[in-house]
Amino acid sequence: MVYSFSIFQDAFDTFFLTLVKVIVMTVGELDYTTMLVDSLEQKDPVSHAHLVPYRESSFIFLCLFIFAMPIVLMNLLVRK
Repeated sequence: MVYSFSIFQDAFDTFFLTLVKVIVMTVGELDYTTMLVDSLEQKDPVSHAHLVPYRESSFIFLCLFIFAMPIVLMNLLVRK
């Protein structure tokens, strides 16, 4: 029997979070869940401000980084 425990993880709550999680999993050892997903609703105990104040911007920059970095690194490695 195969059991899927992905429905119990916060990273798979919505379609958008699932899409970002799949994109991050293509990179490998980037721990997206502890960086963003677990910190979405947490607040700083002193200032009571959200730990991730710009949620959408954070996800957009993460996706841009994931797509751009391999291209930049390969161009630097292959350059003649």
